[in-house]
Amino acid sequence: MIVGVLVILAPFSGLPLSWLEWILPVLGVIVIIVGYLVRRDRHAPLVRARDPEPVFSEPAFHEPSPIA
Repeated sequence: MIVGVLVILAPFSGLPLSWLEWILPVLGVIVIIVGYLVRRDRHAPLVRARDPEPVFSEPAFHEPSPIA
């Protein structure tokens, strides 16, 4: 949210336009990265709940193989 507020307030900050040409794209990239990370963290548990990992257990009894 803080980065979003900085994006909104940057044009009104009184900074020279040459600075804003660099600051606004950097803030935009930060917003994209944060959005991706939040989506990934919230989406991962849903994928795990939908596709649980298979559980492999050892059989309780192993039948011995006949000796030839």
